[in-house]
Amino acid sequence: MTSRNLFFRAMGEDLRHKLWTAAISFLGNFLVLPVGWMVWRSEALRRGGVEAVLSWGENDLQEFLNEAVMFFVRYLTVGGGMVAMAVAVMTGLSVLRHVHNRKMTDTYHSLPIKRNTLYGVRYLEGFLIWIIPFLVNVLAMFLLACSLFGQLGAVGRIPELAGELLLTVAVLILVYLQVYHAALLSVMLCGNMLNTLFSMMVLGFGPIGLYGLWVAFSTAYLSTFYASAMIMEPAAGLSPLFAGPWLIALWMDVQEGIVVKGEGRYILIMVIQTALVGAAAWQLYPRRASEAAEQGIWSRKVAAVFRALTGIAAGMCGWGFFAALLTVSGAALGWNIFGAVLGAVGVYGVLDIMFQMDFKAFFSHKAQMAGTVAAALLICFAFYGDWFGYDAYLPDREKIVSVSVLDTYLANRSFYGGFSDKSPAEEMCYQDRDALYAFLERMTEHERTEIWEGEREGVTVKVTLDSGRSYYREYWMLEEDRDLAWPLFTSEEYMRYAYLIEEEEIGELRSFSLDLGTGPQYLKTDGPEVRAMIRAYNQDVLENREAVLAQQGKRLGDAAIVVRFRMEGRERDEDITIGIYDYMDNTRKAIEEAGYREFGLEEMMVESIVLPFGYYCEGMTPGERVAAAREQYGVLEAAEQKSLETQDDFTEQESHASGFGQETAEAVSIRDPKAGEEVCDVYITDPGEMEEVFGLLCFGSSAWRSGGIFGKQFTRVSLLGADGRTWEGFIPLGALPEKYILRFGE
Repeated sequence: MTSRNLFFRAMGEDLRHKLWTAAISFLGNFLVLPVGWMVWRSEALRRGGVEAVLSWGENDLQEFLNEAVMFFVRYLTVGGGMVAMAVAVMTGLSVLRHVHNRKMTDTYHSLPIKRNTLYGVRYLEGFLIWIIPFLVNVLAMFLLACSLFGQLGAVGRIPELAGELLLTVAVLILVYLQVYHAALLSVMLCGNMLNTLFSMMVLGFGPIGLYGLWVAFSTAYLSTFYASAMIMEPAAGLSPLFAGPWLIALWMDVQEGIVVKGEGRYILIMVIQTALVGAAAWQLYPRRASEAAEQGIWSRKVAAVFRALTGIAAGMCGWGFFAALLTVSGAALGWNIFGAVLGAVGVYGVLDIMFQMDFKAFFSHKAQMAGTVAAALLICFAFYGDWFGYDAYLPDREKIVSVSVLDTYLANRSFYGGFSDKSPAEEMCYQDRDALYAFLERMTEHERTEIWEGEREGVTVKVTLDSGRSYYREYWMLEEDRDLAWPLFTSEEYMRYAYLIEEEEIGELRSFSLDLGTGPQYLKTDGPEVRAMIRAYNQDVLENREAVLAQQGKRLGDAAIVVRFRMEGRERDEDITIGIYDYMDNTRKAIEEAGYREFGLEEMMVESIVLPFGYYCEGMTPGERVAAAREQYGVLEAAEQKSLETQDDFTEQESHASGFGQETAEAVSIRDPKAGEEVCDVYITDPGEMEEVFGLLCFGSSAWRSGGIFGKQFTRVSLLGADGRTWEGFIPLGALPEKYILRFGE
């Protein structure tokens, strides 16, 4: 009886000293939850109050009620979650604060109470400091919401609100316990607040921090690493201080009806991690010696692990710091090594000082410090030299089940918001094992030899093995790989996912604009004309697969399409740009039947075509201007042409004798009033020559887009109209006749 009275007297005294924590917890929850709801209610009803809302139509009223439910749950999740994490840190560091003071530790441990019992009471005390104020304020917020729903005659929505509330409270309890347990474990490991805060950072962000370093080094040194396919949920779930906000964001997605892949697995990881951290703190308290108070980290094993992991991470950061500053060279490598050694030694030594609370302890563990430095260097060099053969990995032919290939240059679509689940690389599936293996063998051979001659282009590859495992790579493809890559890209499988517009997408059109060279014209997305054009385009793509991929023929224009795509409850916009070429008879017919047509020079009232000179030409000799124009327009020098050295001696007589004098075109040198630079452009005004150049031009807002190593590349020209309007055209590199190139030298 005496022991029990003594215990409760001590607890009562301790609780009296912790009233400030309960007050802060209540005040934080009150200001965020009930007050936040009342602010929203006041703003939502600002146009006349409840009576005005009741005068709305049924659809508008239901929309308002949906908004109220969504705000209630989302605000409770975010606001309540932020307060929960803040209070968890406060209570976790304060409820067992006596372990950081020797006198208090001796006093509490002298009580005739088992340590497990003492820990359990303190643990419960810390939980109650948050949960009671939280539930009181949640109940107040809920009653205020019920009052509003009752006034609006929507009592039937209250059970729905209650169900969402209970689930959200359960999620926030998990968020609180995650941070609370991490704080308690940090307190149990350390003898003072400085070490406790450091330990909390390591426990709270360590796994996600190491994961981030791994991704950063993989991206920097593994040329085939495909970061978009990485899954960070396990590392996030094992990091208590990171997992809380992550779970809050995930729960908000769930509330919006978004099906989050791996949601159950992620929550399970968090529950297991929370339970293990809490159990570790519980078990460490009885084993903790009273002498550990006012010291650093009392467990030598834990201190060694913390020093080693943090030292290795610091070494990698030091390497990465100098690698980011310097280029890849022998000198840069030396600085990288210096940064790794400096980071590992410096952080390891400082931690030894902090853990032992002794300024002389910097080199107290020389052997462990050397091992940490060596480990950091080994890891950095392993990434730097790809010692594990990541880039050149090639599975056995028999183990390959299917492969997906995507070249973003050879596709007509892009995705917003990282919506990779709908990426063509996730949907297409090649199963020709021999062709696939030959392609993969060539790609990995590039990585082994590291020979990069000519242009190269990234291609995303997903390989599925017979074990069910899939891996991703971002290979570099060269022009000479066309013999192996072209059959894959021109296959119906590739064209279906990278170019064709499915019926499902046609039903979800958000906008459709047609541009035949004179600017975009917006069409009604629900009209039969748009569907006819898209279906005709699909037919032309399948009938001209190689021409579409290689951008052959003359591009007459394009159509820009935005599709709202829904998948697993999530909505994303998808941009699709379809190119319209002169050989697409079905598409051109559908466009004509819709009442649209292509325009010529006369209809556009073009007075001149301007071939811009893309360089600052002041002080350049005629030969230098011609050479620059050749590079800009991709026109090679003809075999019979005079060498560029003789261009400096051009005379007016030679100019007229060559047949391209001022009668047919004009080379104009003007000064840009804004930039103050001289501009040398060629103006073509002769009708015949304008027809010749116009016949080479491609149109459409995206015609400039490079076709990669297998398609065309363009440069921009301008068309000036009699009415002052200006249009843009795009001429393929190498298509401009030689005579126009020479005019830049006049």
